[in-house]
Amino acid sequence: MRRIVGWLIVVMMLALVLYVFLAPASRDMRSDVRAQRKAVAAELETLKDHPWAGKYYAGFARGMYLELDVAPQAGFAYTWDTCTNLQSENYGDVSWNDGWLHLQCKLDAEKKRYEIPATEFVLVRWGQRHYLISLDAMGDFISRIIGGNEPRSVPRSRGGYIFLRDGDWEKPAEGLPELPEDYLAVLREMMPPQDGVSHGGDDAAPVSENDTTGE
Repeated sequence: MRRIVGWLIVVMMLALVLYVFLAPASRDMRSDVRAQRKAVAAELETLKDHPWAGKYYAGFARGMYLELDVAPQAGFAYTWDTCTNLQSENYGDVSWNDGWLHLQCKLDAEKKRYEIPATEFVLVRWGQRHYLISLDAMGDFISRIIGGNEPRSVPRSRGGYIFLRDGDWEKPAEGLPELPEDYLAVLREMMPPQDGVSHGGDDAAPVSENDTTGE
């Protein structure tokens, strides 16, 4: 099982590298995506301690900035930025059903310019933390826990689509994450005997001065 997870991570990383070099790039965010992000931000200002709404971050600590902003009424806005260019973006409506967040894109996600990592995410709580993780990224998340790279202490770690809510990297992560049962069983099987995972593990370099997560 560890070998399979390891190969999946290698394949994902190669795919990400190829995408960065082959995908068309633009320096400007579409006006409709920008307006959607502002609408989501305005709604988030009115919400307090919402179970899943918020700004979520993923990607590399340097050079790859993924941001997914979600709110119940306004919907979502997604962008993938590098240090110099906007690689992809999308926006649309959201729905929530039994622990799953569903995104309905308004731009054609089949096109690289509007590609998005996934349209369905499960909310994973870990202590006081909130993660949005697609099933495709669940193996990567488990591998990072085993390797001591999650829970992380920065907005983004070195790659992957593990979205963490704004500010949660400063919160403790007691015990084990609340994964779907099948994945939790895999995690328990692969973990060495211990009393859960303590906060502070991270494989990331300090956040780049180009990072805008504090804005």
